[in-house]
Amino acid sequence: MNKRKLSAFAAAVLAAALSLTACGDSAQTEDTTTAAVGETETEASETEQTAAAAPADIVNKILDKVEMSSMAEITSDRIGNYLEIDMSHVTDFSMYICGSGAFADEVGVFLMDSPEAASEAVDVINKRIETRTADFKDYNPDEGTKLESSVVKTKDCWLFYVISGDNEGAEAIFDENT
Repeated sequence: MNKRKLSAFAAAVLAAALSLTACGDSAQTEDTTTAAVGETETEASETEQTAAAAPADIVNKILDKVEMSSMAEITSDRIGNYLEIDMSHVTDFSMYICGSGAFADEVGVFLMDSPEAASEAVDVINKRIETRTADFKDYNPDEGTKLESSVVKTKDCWLFYVISGDNEGAEAIFDENT
């Protein structure tokens, strides 16, 4: 078998493996980024760029590029204080809120076990944003702009939301990494 046929075969096997993992955990997604036999270094790096990152990696990239105030990580043992999300459908997540409470800044990336679970969780995020909007109405009305332009979206098994001064920039980072 020549290199070209071997490369095509390896690419087909890789594509089949990707379709079987669907919404699996981020470790499965990361494992599929290895180069198939016969791929050039350029082809391998293109494959790696299109694979989804882990939620924490995506959130860290957002926090590096988008200005947010006093961000504090929300861990699984505290998430119930902020979101009424069914954690049995969450495969992996990363969420940060403004730790001081003075600003509305928040970001969350959730990898759910199915696209349906991701879609169903949108209501939970919207409820959080409605609550935050009411909280800031009298407390710090200047934060209202961030809340009004907040982004909540799903992409396959991914659920993303952001409340910041640059919601579009944060959304672009999410889109580039999922």
